[in-house]
Amino acid sequence: MVTMSKRSKSEAQSDPVYDEKYPARRILRVIADKWTPIVLYCLRRGTRRFNELQRSIPDVSKKMLTQTLRKLEADGLVSRVVHPVVPPHVDYDLTSTGKKIAEAVALLCDWAVQNETVLRSIPSVRNWPKPGSGSSSKKRP
Repeated sequence: MVTMSKRSKSEAQSDPVYDEKYPARRILRVIADKWTPIVLYCLRRGTRRFNELQRSIPDVSKKMLTQTLRKLEADGLVSRVVHPVVPPHVDYDLTSTGKKIAEAVALLCDWAVQNETVLRSIPSVRNWPKPGSGSSSKKRP
């Protein structure tokens, strides 16, 4: 069993980064899953229907996209408008809070594009397909 040294414990208690109320930890709790950042990134281009989103993210299942959109709606980051027509027409859009968070996600995505070499040096992403390779299946080592 690994335990913290006395020095590490005191550092953890005095450093606000370790506090669960620290803003970075709070935002990561909201966006740190596989699909949330991708959905936020796609919605920053404007209102989208479910099928448009699913086509934009080819490797997401219908179930996972539905769960992600519901979570984002419950968190107040996405608005959902159901139009009373047959077949049903549902629009998804970012709220003002969602737009702010999507801006930060976009910055991270831009950084990733500019630093692909750095990402490829990380074992957990080394075998992912290169952008534009046409393969959407992700291989893990």
